Amino acid sequence: PLILAPYWQWPARPVPDPHSASLSELIDVLIEIVNTEGPVVCRRVYSLYNRAAGYSRLGKQIVQVMNRAIYRAVKLGRLVQNDEQKRGGQINQVVRVAGSTEASVRERGPRALEEIPPLEIAAVREKLMQDEPDLEQEQLVRQLAAVYGIVRKTPQVRKLLLG
Repeated sequence: PLILAPYWQWPARPVPDPHSASLSELIDVLIEIVNTEGPVVCRRVYSLYNRAAGYSRLGKQIVQVMNRAIYRAVKLGRLVQNDEQKRGGQINQVVRVAGSTEASVRERGPRALEEIPPLEIAAVREKLMQDEPDLEQEQLVRQLAAVYGIVRKTPQVRKLLLG
């Protein structure tokens, strides 16, 4: 049977303003978020930080600053990144703390489907297929959708679920 680990959500707290914070201040908080929620898509990390800083819209300027901070953390060896979504761009990278597992099988939690790393979905898909090797693609889509609490199985949702 499929057993999912709980999804640990970063507990939002006051953070330095991304417009004026130093790169090292940003890096420390971004790593804190990734340490709690990782592996995680950068877009989600940026959104969580942005909301904690009191902003609602993730503007271009903030994205550029966050991109620089994540890139620097990767260069320093504190984070590892992977272009799991095959979309390029720093904001689409999946990041995790150096030394942590590449994918973990866990609940969806508060994440949108697009925020779940593809390797995580793949791990769940593999587990379902191990449990039921004769699973038809349609049954697999239904089971994956049930795991993630998705009702509408649009072409986009199917693509994300089937990799």
